[in-house]
Amino acid sequence: MSYGKRADQVAGALSRLLHVRAAEHNTTSDLKAHYLNLPAERLFPAPPAIERVELTRSLTDRVIHTTTVAWKSSHHVLCPRYRRRHENEYRKNLIGYARWLRPGGRPRKHCLVYVHGWLEPGSWVEEATLFRKWGRELDVDILHVALPFHGRRQPRSSLFSGEFFWTADLVRSVEGIRQTVCDTRAAIAWLYRQGYERIGVTGISLGGSIDMLLACLEPLPDYIVPIVAHLQLEDAVECAPILWRMKRDPSAGESTKRHGARCSASSAGRAICRFCRPTASSGFRPETTATSAPISSSGSGSHGSGPKSVGSRAGT
Repeated sequence: MSYGKRADQVAGALSRLLHVRAAEHNTTSDLKAHYLNLPAERLFPAPPAIERVELTRSLTDRVIHTTTVAWKSSHHVLCPRYRRRHENEYRKNLIGYARWLRPGGRPRKHCLVYVHGWLEPGSWVEEATLFRKWGRELDVDILHVALPFHGRRQPRSSLFSGEFFWTADLVRSVEGIRQTVCDTRAAIAWLYRQGYERIGVTGISLGGSIDMLLACLEPLPDYIVPIVAHLQLEDAVECAPILWRMKRDPSAGESTKRHGARCSASSAGRAICRFCRPTASSGFRPETTATSAPISSSGSGSHGSGPKSVGSRAGT
């Protein structure tokens, strides 16, 4: 059994201690009506430029050369019924947040955007460990982007950070992915306007999956490095043990049978990631990747499954 498969099984077992309640809304019909078979430019439109950014620094932040960045998210919800929840119950997600680390105390030429994994409550662990080392060894600044429903964007009705991101409320899950892509692309464009010459994207687990979506949408980051990630989201949604409630919750399907829930969850996966497949009909353009690596031997839906590659802009 591969390392990725073992990690998935352990995470799946532990997740059962967290996911103690089912989704309240059955949004399968809305998923079919507003999301399935949409072209890439409709599912993932290019975000407008961030017009106003709020930069705040605590006394500790000043010592460690870190800034909290906040801006109004330009994400547009496709489903009218869900939009009401997004703008009211989930209004904390109307603001995007990121932590901007400049270890040298001054801007560098390169910046690395980090998209974190599912359930992460904040960036303090990475700030104290990975980011300091990356900053020294790679000579980069780092921007840690907060996912919707996580950390400061967690709604009051949520029991824990990230609870609402992956659930049998399929429209909410798809919109969470769409908003993550929107906010990350907007943050990258903002960083270029700050004077950075090269900007790369990396992420662990779910963050690496978002990286792969960014590799399918133009303009591309300068390079992309997914780490221990589900690289095929459709397989992850259908097979990953940690998403057990998304598949088994009766409200996910049109029937209470497990097979019905699994089929509906798979539809959510197809709506999210159909553009990650390197085919002529998808939004993915293989000629824009500089390098490619062999297919992993990890099982379908496990961490690290799919092609391990570092995509970059052509000619860079």
